[in-house]
Amino acid sequence: MPWTRASSARGCSKPLLREPFNVRSATLTNQNGSGEIILEVKDLRTYFFTEDGVVHAVDGVDLTVQRGQTLGLVGESGCGKSVTSLSIMRLLPMSGKIVSGEVWFEG
Repeated sequence: MPWTRASSARGCSKPLLREPFNVRSATLTNQNGSGEIILEVKDLRTYFFTEDGVVHAVDGVDLTVQRGQTLGLVGESGCGKSVTSLSIMRLLPMSGKIVSGEVWFEG
């Protein structure tokens, strides 16, 4: 299966996006051929504000998922996989804040 890196301005290793067999290029089609985008994340930045300072947990993540496509976030411990997912679902703890970016689900 092909693996591509999610774009991120953060200094640590960027999560890898695992794409299904049929995805081969930037112009994606899925198994039913519709190409309909159901999730789009643009320049997502999530910070945690603590007594010791600001932690830039997610810093500039972009990704797109089409209907029928499977996405997996893979990366080193502490690189922002869980915070990215929690940010997309708006389930961050009180100290976490999405400071910029866009998340579009089904349009």
